[in-house]
Amino acid sequence: MSSRSVRWRSLSLILLAAVGLSGCIQPASTETPPTATAPVIIQPPTATLAADGMPAAPDTAAASAPTATTAEIVAPPAAQPYVESFVLARGQAAVDLVVWGDAQLGPDRLIGFSYTEAGGFPCSGFLLVSATANNGAIACAVDPASTALASTSYISTSDGQPYTIVFGRVTDPTITALAVIFDDGSNQTVGLSAGGYMVLHADIVSVVVITAINAEGNTVIDNIPQIPAS
Repeated sequence: MSSRSVRWRSLSLILLAAVGLSGCIQPASTETPPTATAPVIIQPPTATLAADGMPAAPDTAAASAPTATTAEIVAPPAAQPYVESFVLARGQAAVDLVVWGDAQLGPDRLIGFSYTEAGGFPCSGFLLVSATANNGAIACAVDPASTALASTSYISTSDGQPYTIVFGRVTDPTITALAVIFDDGSNQTVGLSAGGYMVLHADIVSVVVITAINAEGNTVIDNIPQIPAS
């Protein structure tokens, strides 16, 4: 083998080695490395309106507000002492006194009562109690055997409102209500309370008839005579 052939062969081996090395060596990556991103801030949930039966978030301001306290209810004084003083001032001794009505009328207090006078006569009355004065009336039957008593009077409340008042008592057990007809064409029906009754009509009017009726609505007394009140 000539020296020239040897040189070409050596050169070929060197080239082959160079090509093999170039296949194993990878070029450096040119991709840009990721940069750091801003942190994600999670906001706390906000209160929403109630929906689908789910309650809304409570209002902390309302929850911390003080709650109102309930005022103590003071019961009015008993009516019996007022009535006893009123009857005694009329020079009468009340036996079997019964207070069967006690209600507010405007700024005042209206009390209805019945009793038996010393002579056995049935009586009924009313008393209007106000902050300035007490005013009322009493009517007593002229016959101890009377089963129904009726009377008419007129009152004015302490704020100046006038009323016509029909009052009385019933001892007949078949009578359950009274029907009153006034001269202005109006009428009212009222039940009994322990045998007593009161009918109020705003303004001053006259009473035409007072009829006693039973539970079936039938008339027991066509017109109860009115006893003058004092």
